[in-house]
Amino acid sequence: MDIDAMAATALDESQGRRRRSEAVKALGRSGDAAAVAPLTAALQEKKLAVVAATALGNLGQRAAVPALIETLASSGDKVARFAAAGALGKIGDPAAAGALRDATKSDRDSSVRNGADKALRKLEKGAASAASEHPHDNEMQQLVAAGRERRAFNLPFVLGGLAVAAAVSYWADPESLGPTLPVLAVVALVVVAINLVQGWQKNR
Repeated sequence: MDIDAMAATALDESQGRRRRSEAVKALGRSGDAAAVAPLTAALQEKKLAVVAATALGNLGQRAAVPALIETLASSGDKVARFAAAGALGKIGDPAAAGALRDATKSDRDSSVRNGADKALRKLEKGAASAASEHPHDNEMQQLVAAGRERRAFNLPFVLGGLAVAAAVSYWADPESLGPTLPVLAVVALVVVAINLVQGWQKNR
């Protein structure tokens, strides 16, 4: 593939929108780091921002992360912000975690918040599998800890649910609580044990 020719077509405003979009998509499929610059330039154009963000995600180059973070944080187009979040999740660079967390909390559009959360989960999953190879990478270790916390049981909620189950069982049939209570107690102990292990893993 001729990257220069595709880049020229993508950035040539005299070309039709469809042809430019196809060139942007082709750059994203190229796997060539040289495509980052023209795709980043295309990302600044409102009519190409969405397809360019998607193409940068497909390209998978970490050099694109700063531009995608900027789009996620400041673009006025919610679809472009959503596409930028998805691209950041696909690239998987821990450096994007902070921007994605901010988007999950503060973006004004629910679809973008959900997209950022999904991307953040991808980063956490990737960090969990690679953390042992990067013990001194603080961002990666924070992602691992966040993933553990996300997966942790909500202890008060679970124990409260067990208490409600016991109350309902007793209300329905007082005699049924006798055989049910040991099962509920075992489940409660298992939940507590899991939370203790997860808390130890989080703080070690």
